[in-house]
Amino acid sequence: LALALLASACSSDAPSAVEPTSPSPTSATDAPTQDTTPTPEPTASSSTPAADDATDTPAVALTDDELIGMRVNELGRVLVAEWHEIQDTTADYKTALPVFREQLQDLYDRGYRPISVDEFVSGTFPIPAGTSPVLLTFDDSYKEHLFFGDDGAPHPDSVVGILEAMEATDPTWRARAVFAFYWPVPFRESDDDLIAAKFTYLIEHGFDLSNHSEYHEDLSSLSNDEAAADIARSQARLEALVPGAPVTTITLPFGQYPEDRQVVMGGEVDGTNYQHDLAFMVGWMPTRSPHHVEFDPTSVMRVPAHGPWRGEDPTWDDWLDWLDEPDRRFVSDGDPDVVTYPADFAEVAGDIDAEVRTYERPDAG
Repeated sequence: LALALLASACSSDAPSAVEPTSPSPTSATDAPTQDTTPTPEPTASSSTPAADDATDTPAVALTDDELIGMRVNELGRVLVAEWHEIQDTTADYKTALPVFREQLQDLYDRGYRPISVDEFVSGTFPIPAGTSPVLLTFDDSYKEHLFFGDDGAPHPDSVVGILEAMEATDPTWRARAVFAFYWPVPFRESDDDLIAAKFTYLIEHGFDLSNHSEYHEDLSSLSNDEAAADIARSQARLEALVPGAPVTTITLPFGQYPEDRQVVMGGEVDGTNYQHDLAFMVGWMPTRSPHHVEFDPTSVMRVPAHGPWRGEDPTWDDWLDWLDEPDRRFVSDGDPDVVTYPADFAEVAGDIDAEVRTYERPDAG
């Protein structure tokens, strides 16, 4: 049943009639199946460049042949990765610390580079040409996401510490991630001063915070007014600890909306205003590029990196292998001010508020 539902969902997600059929996946290949055999590296059929092929050369200086060689396509899907607890075992919603480190290294080796929420919203990704953006998201405010060592810096075994160490090794891997918080004990801490210190550290070091409701309520069980009040209370509690703390996304508990989904995107309750550019779902598949005509900021899909997830669904490794296939993933031109894609993808480009560059491909027929 799970596989049948997966096939049905992927068929509905398949390119519409206006999307070029040659470079785009069909309904039969728009998601990996349970039979997919995970491999640690891209298969020989992959045309996605390795990290070593990336370049800092801006798009304006790249030739069409170089764009073809790197398969630059900023209309491809974006990987939004989802973790919860980082612990000593791997299970539902848990990832063992050594596995987490391996996953990050694998992302790096496959040519992914972290981005921020603002960069995702604007589609301006300051990453090298030939690499792909990844938005790293962490739910439920676990202590392991950020705890400090004796020196007052993030502990090297915390998520933040690991990301910052990778950035120190290679500055193209910037320490960027989204942390979804809820109450009463963000980061599993009870001391308000320590909670505030953690929030402040994240904000000051380029990380993003995401509203996850006050008590992780299933918003579909609430009225629109109740859901708005729940979201606003979470925002108010944060602002009481860290005045002016920026929160521009919501991570939907259980992936559920109230009846009016616009309620989660913005509102004002009892003097507290909240405004969200993106709403993150729970699980599923890589999401559309923000430049794609079908991109929906109220429904940003994510790929669970913990496992197993719902048993029979495609795994984290399945999705990474799927994205390695030609034309599936967003591949950057290295220039945040220019949106570049193959000319045969032009019909699926949305309204792009930036300079656009297209190029012809000999294999696009």
